[in-house]
Parts: sequence; C-alpha cells; structure tokens
Amino acid sequence: MYHYIFYICLPRHPFKILNKLISYYLIPSFIVLFVHMGFAQNYNSLSQEQQLELRLRSHLYLQPKNIQKSTLKNILSANVPIAIEYETKKDWSFIQKISKHCTNLVIISKKNSDSLYVLDPSFIYIHPKQIQNINLDSTYAVASKKNHFHSVKPFGAISYKKNSSVSDSLLYSIWNNSGKLPNFISADSSTLKKTVHFVKLFNSTEKIFGVVKTKQHLLENVAFKNFEHRKANGLFSFPRKTTENQSIGLIPYKAGYYFSPDIIFTTDENSNNQKEFNAFPLSPTFGLTDHFEYDKTLNNSVRNMGDEIVLNNIKIVPDSAHKSVGYFNKRAYIDTGISSRTALKSSFTITAWIKPTQRGNANSILGKGDNFVLKITNGYLTFTMAGIKDYISRSSEITLNEWTHIALVHSEINNDLQFYINGQQTDRVDLIANYETTNYNLLIGSNLWEEFFIGYMGPIKIWERELNKNEIKNQFKNKSPKKSFFNQASLAIGFIVLCIGLFYFFKTRLSNKTKRQQKKQGLNDSTTLKPLLENNFKEKIFCFGSLQIINSKDIDIAPNLSPKLKQLFLVIFLHSLGEKNGISTKKLTSLLWPGMSAQSAKNTRGTNIQNLRSVLSSCTEISVDFKHKLWSINMSENCYCDYLLANNLFKQITENNYNVSLLNTKLPILVTILNQGRLLNSSNASWLDPYIEKFSHNLIEQCFNYIENLAIKENGKLILSIIDVIYLYDDLNENALRIKMQIFIQQGKLSFAKTTYDNFVKLYQKLYKETYTTSFEDIISEYQL
Repeated sequence: MYHYIFYICLPRHPFKILNKLISYYLIPSFIVLFVHMGFAQNYNSLSQEQQLELRLRSHLYLQPKNIQKSTLKNILSANVPIAIEYETKKDWSFIQKISKHCTNLVIISKKNSDSLYVLDPSFIYIHPKQIQNINLDSTYAVASKKNHFHSVKPFGAISYKKNSSVSDSLLYSIWNNSGKLPNFISADSSTLKKTVHFVKLFNSTEKIFGVVKTKQHLLENVAFKNFEHRKANGLFSFPRKTTENQSIGLIPYKAGYYFSPDIIFTTDENSNNQKEFNAFPLSPTFGLTDHFEYDKTLNNSVRNMGDEIVLNNIKIVPDSAHKSVGYFNKRAYIDTGISSRTALKSSFTITAWIKPTQRGNANSILGKGDNFVLKITNGYLTFTMAGIKDYISRSSEITLNEWTHIALVHSEINNDLQFYINGQQTDRVDLIANYETTNYNLLIGSNLWEEFFIGYMGPIKIWERELNKNEIKNQFKNKSPKKSFFNQASLAIGFIVLCIGLFYFFKTRLSNKTKRQQKKQGLNDSTTLKPLLENNFKEKIFCFGSLQIINSKDIDIAPNLSPKLKQLFLVIFLHSLGEKNGISTKKLTSLLWPGMSAQSAKNTRGTNIQNLRSVLSSCTEISVDFKHKLWSINMSENCYCDYLLANNLFKQITENNYNVSLLNTKLPILVTILNQGRLLNSSNASWLDPYIEKFSHNLIEQCFNYIENLAIKENGKLILSIIDVIYLYDDLNENALRIKMQIFIQQGKLSFAKTTYDNFVKLYQKLYKETYTTSFEDIISEYQL
C-alpha cells in the first residue's frame, strides 16, 4: 500500500517538472548568489572613467559608532554622496538604512571586497590603504605643508571632529596646494551640518584634473612653475577658481625630469579632459655649464675659457684618487675668468671633491661676488649671502685630511638650499631672501673676504639646474676615491719614515700653539663654544635644527626613528623637562592616537614604546621610564641637551636683571646654541605647535631685552648674531631690520645696509603681496652720524 500511495504522488513526467524547477528557480537563484559573491565592486575593478568620477567627488564620511539615531533623518535629507566605514557586523544595519535612500554608496573597509557578498553588489568598496588621512582634530590645525596630501594614493580623507578652527579656506588650501580633493570628510552628529557644507562646496567647484607619471609609475612631488605652492602626486585635481583667467597654464616641474607636453593651457573647451604629463629623466650632462678638472693646468671641459683662467700659487699634484688635483696654500686661489660671470643663475647645482688639511673660522670653496659664497665654517658646510645670512649646515660636517664629495643645490621654485655629503642629503634650509646672481668672476679657493681654502681640491661641476637626490648619488658613485691596498701600501712605504719624524715635531708645536690660541680667545669667541660645551658629555640630544640623538659611540640614532616614533620621543621628552615629571598614558594617547579605540590604542602605544626603547637601547645615558604612572625621558648627568641648557641660560640671565657682565659671559653661549637652527625644525605635529609658538614668542622678546642692555658700538658682532636668531623665527621683524641696518651704518657699511633692506622688501612683497611702505632713506636718516 505504501508503494501504491508513493506512486500516485509522483507526477507522470517527473524529470520534465524537475527540469522546469531548475530552469525557473534554481539557476536564477544561483546567478544572484554568484553576482553577490563574485562581482562586489572595488576601486581597482572600475573603469578608468568610473575611477576618475569617484576621485573628483567629495563624500560625507560616516562611522556608524559616532552617529546618533536622531541624526539619521538629517543625513538622508542632506542629499550629498555618502561613504560609510564598515568594521563589524554591527555597522551593517546602519548601512542598510542609508542604502535604501542613497545611490552610489561607498563602503570603506579593510575586508576583502570578495568577502563582502552579503552587502549590496552595487556598492563600491575602497580599502583604507588607498586613502591618505589628514587629522585636523587639534585646535591648532593650520594650513601648512605638514597638513597637505603628499602621497600617490588615489584618495584623500580629512578628520576634524569638533575643531572650530577648520574652515572653508583651510580645506580649500589643502586641496589647492596638494592637488588632492578631500574625497572623504569625517562627520559625527555634532559636525554633520558643517561637513555637509564642505562636501557641497567641493562638489560644486570646477576642477582641473590630470596625472603626472613616468613610463613605470606615478610621479610624486611635482610642482607647477606658475603656482607657488601647488604640488601634485601622481593623480591630481585642483580647484578652478571662477575668478581665474579662463586660460590657466600648467607647467610641471620636478628636479631631474623633463615633461611632455611641458605646458598645457586649461580652457573652457578642454576643462573636462584629463591633463596627462609624461616625465622623462634628464641626461646627467643636461644643464652642465662647467666641469673643472686638473691636468697640467686647470681645464673646463664644457666651457672653452682659453687663457681666461688665472691660477695664483696653485700647485697641481698627483693623487691616487683623482689623478691630478690642485693644492691650495699660502693665499692660493683660482680666478675662472670673465666667462664665469654667467654661471650660477637661478636654480643651480654644484658638486666638488675636497680634502681640507687645515680648518679656520672660514675657508672658501667657491665665491662669486657678495651674494654667493660656498665655504666651510668651523668644519661645517656653509652658504653665505652677504648682509643676509650664513646658512651653516650643522649636519654637514667636513672631515680633515679625507676626500669628501660635497654638493649644494639651489631650487629657485622652492627657494631653498639642499646640502649633500658623499651622495647623501644632510640638510635642507629655506632661504629668507631670494637668491640673485652677481656679475663677478667665479673664484675657487677664495671669496671677496679672502677666506682662503687650505688643502686639496679635485673635480668641480656646475649645472644651471637642480639635480635630484638620485642624480647627486650617481655623481658621487661615478667617481668615488678607490682605496686599494696597493695605493695605501705605496703611500705608507714612501712616506712612513718622514711622517714619523715630522708627526711628533709638528704635533708638539701645534698643540702648544692651539692651547695658547684657545686661552687667548676664551669663551667670547662663539666659534669655540659649541665643541667646548659638548665634549664633556658622553651622549647628547640636540633640539635646535633637526633632532639629533648622539649615543656614546658618536652615532646619531635619530634617523632610525620613524615619524611616529620621533613624535613619541618628543612628546615624552618635552613633558620631562623643568618642573614636569612626565606625561600620563591618557594624555599621551590623546595627543598621538586621537579617536582610536581603547584596546587599539593600548596595543599601538605598547608596540611604539617597545620600538622606541629598542632604538634607544644603544644609549647608556638616555632611557624611557614609567614611574608613578608617568612616562618620562630620563637623562643622566653625562647627557648634554641644548634645549635644557638654553632654558637654564634664559632663566639665569632674566633672574639677574640682564646684568651686563653676565650678558658678556653667558650670552655668547646662548646665541651659539640658538643659531644652530629653529627649535625642532624638521619635526611636524599639530600638538607640537603650541610649544614652538610659546618658545618663539618668549625667545624674540628676550632677544630684544638682551639687545636693549648691550652697547651697539662695542657689541655689534654679538647683536648681529642675536638678530640672526630672531630671523630664524620671524623673517620680517621690522625692529630687527632697523637694528641691523643701524649697526651696518655705524660700521660704515652702507652697501650692506642697503642689501639688507632690499632683501627685506623683497621678502615682504613675496609673503604679504604688498609693498613695504617705509623707505630706505627714512630708516638710515635716523642713524646716520
């Protein structure tokens, strides 16, 4: 019976029915499932047109955990593109609610896009690694280089929370200067209205967009000649102001490259086209104007100078590294002739092999009139513009009796100098006034002040363009001195007997002479102060200029710190000085990892502190400690710190009411420290700004107090050094300008006073876009005798 019932229940054509079920139900269901699983759209899978559309669009960026339910209605009524962070399954319900009313929804998630099949396949998925973030949560957010997008990542994101200082102009400046639209602007319930305004503003702004690239990759840090601050990193977009000329010329520039095309004008007709600039590396000889080499005489293999070159007391001697080199001694120098007057205009690069044998206060390598001097100042590579500034690179030390490859690069477009030692960049400084060439002959081994070089010089090259880091490195590698065993043995055997005898003879005389000179100079010679201050300590921390942490082996370990580790070191360090005993874990986290969950912050903080301790492990006098619930940097008595010493000197001088005798003994020490550079010059962080601003304000105020208590006639040189300190923090300080001009006038150096004034006026015009109203005559009339 059971068999009979079962038979009756079956259809007459069971396989036909089954086929229909599969065709009409199962296959469509499988297709839907397949679409969900296999075709989740990520950025890389989009067409080029879709990618471009996405990059040119700004979004309201929401993190579900920061959005209150009551805000949902306002979000949906905002009518702007929306991006949502997807971290956990809890976020899915929020995404579902938004997706019902929003098309083109963007999901930002670390999850693999193929694993997001549970979401709507029409969503576009972007991984956080494709986004560069700028955090403006601090109330000290300002439009500066450190708050610009600087990577080739396709998208930019901005977080600002409740920072009321964030405005249209700030975000617009970030976009305008770094070539990347803020694609994702974070909002919570309290900032929703403001963020919606930003998004609508950016999406309604006309854009210029394009790409800068080589054959192999996107190109970073490309400038545009007719836009002072604009930079592009691969894919770029800039706002096209309605007030701008309808034809906007884009002229890309990057050291070491030429572009095709080299200019594109953006018009109404082509404004919707992507502008493509293809970059090609320049030949090493492109722009080479001079190549000086020694043979029987000095030759310039690029510029035919004939008999123009004049050698004064130069001895050409054989050398194992460079075949023939020039030996400079007893006021020896080379005048390279009238043709050299056209050298060193606008952007330039100089490379040279030098081997100094003696060190004075100043030893000139190259000199050209009063606006160009490349020299060694107390062992450090220096560029001098007379009456303006000595740009002393404390990180570019020149060793005696060794061949050193030096390079100096001037970038007209960036208005800066870059120093290189043996193929590695050691420093970069901004010029306080524009460089302008002078119509004088180029001198090798001397300058207008007769600061003669003593030692050996090898090949010298000059380009009328800016070489990049790789080109400088290749120049060093292509002709590095080769130290073979044979050469060393030959030299040793040839001179060993003579050297042993002369060594002890001259060592005794030189030692006695040096001691007499040091005793005579005393501490009033600021050139001797720095080594005298530092040499008594086993380890050192330098905060003026670039951060340096010198361990007991005399190795700077600061370059081993990542940007985040450097911030970690500095925030603990600054909270460990004076009356401060350290920083709490809570405050440390709020400064360095704002907005991070407690568990994530704990893990990240622990890893970073462990890494910091690892880097500092080579130091015996510096350590990271955690005591009484406070993090601190502990320095023993054998650790020198210039920032700590400077603050102690500030306090000591102030407490003694600027006593003149104390000023005469302590001020040279303080000025020597301060003139090493701006406080933590290469460190950028929003939390650091208040420290720098407070220090700058107090410093300038104290400097004028010192000047007020010093007689200009007797202390002119010291006061000029104080003014150099002021200019490090305030390029356009009018009181400093007047005092500097007063000193030059009283010294009878009217031309120096005029140069100082002219450079001030140029810088004033450049920064403020207006003319300085006080004339040169008005100022000098106050001080002329």
